[in-house]
Amino acid sequence: MSADLAIARSSISLVKCSTDLKTVTKALGSLACVHLSSEDEQKLKVAEFLDDCVERGVLHRCYARMLLRGIRKLKKESAEGLKPSKKKAFPIKKIPMKKTSPSTAVSPSLGQAPSKQMTLSDDEL
Repeated sequence: MSADLAIARSSISLVKCSTDLKTVTKALGSLACVHLSSEDEQKLKVAEFLDDCVERGVLHRCYARMLLRGIRKLKKESAEGLKPSKKKAFPIKKIPMKKTSPSTAVSPSLGQAPSKQMTLSDDEL
């Protein structure tokens, strides 16, 4: 038995026996994510179940049709719809770094630009 069939079977039984709105909503959400073969759909009587939900007032007709259409999708079609779209690649332009002359470069030890150092000769002292 496939996982989708088990999920659909448990969702249908939860909706049939539960009166709690949160439980019914979660079960219908799980049922909406399931994809069944036509044999499994007939075995579970999904169309009759959804008609019964509409008559009981649990579902509106348009939502029931939307659920049935989603359940009937093939797995390949549904998987293709979930693929992420390809993003456009924008070219990245490299900006060349400016070369600095040694006289204007910042000295890493002092944190300032080097200046011409004056040296005192022994005569000036």
